[in-house]
This record gives sequence, structure tokens and C-alpha cells, in this order.
Amino acid sequence: MTSFLTDAIWESPILGLRYENRASFLELLRATSTHDLLIQTAQCSVITLSGADQARATTTIHEFCRGLSETGEESNFEQYGIYFDDLARFDDGWRFIHRLFVPVYVGKGCVTGDLLSRRSALLRPD
Repeated sequence: MTSFLTDAIWESPILGLRYENRASFLELLRATSTHDLLIQTAQCSVITLSGADQARATTTIHEFCRGLSETGEESNFEQYGIYFDDLARFDDGWRFIHRLFVPVYVGKGCVTGDLLSRRSALLRPD
């Protein structure tokens, strides 16, 4: 499993987003915890080794999001995009050092189906 290096950069210039470290990016993810629906499906990544301890990956994603943010702002969209990642291997495994998200398509207000299971109920039972 790959994780973010402490000072990894996550950015999406098209969306005007840039996070200079893992902590600030995780804060963005925490803000989505109140959404009713957030599904991100990643397609098989294409990984190219560029050295013994360096690699690049390209991953296509499909995402559905619907709900209210902590500030009460409504989110409702379907999105396709591509992640372009730079990775490095450390003693404890591979880490993202830079993640660039390029949105390809977004449909706003189009997630209209019935919600059958709330996100809070999607934890695997013990």
C-alpha cells in the first residue's frame, strides 16, 4: 500500500487546488466525511519504474459525490479524471511525493439516484 510522504504535494491546477503536505490534504478529506455519498473508483494504474527507488503512475478515476459540507455548501457531481503520480521508495515502502489530479469531465447536479446505504454504515462488520 502506498501512502503520502509527510511533505507530499497534491494539486489540481484546473480546480485551483494545491496542498503542500499530507496534513493539509487530509484536512480536505475530513471535510468530505459529512457527505452522504462519496465513491471513487480507480482503474488499474499504469506504473513505470524510472529507477530502483523512483516510479511514475497514471490512474484514471470515476467519482460520485453528493451531500453537504461542514459549512453547508452542497456538493453533487459525477467526475472522471486522471492522477499523474510521482512515487519514491523508502525503507518502509513506496510513498506518493507528488500527485497531480487532472479532471477530464464533471457533471454537476447529476447524482440523483436513491441512497440505499449511508457512508457511516459502510464499515465492514467485525
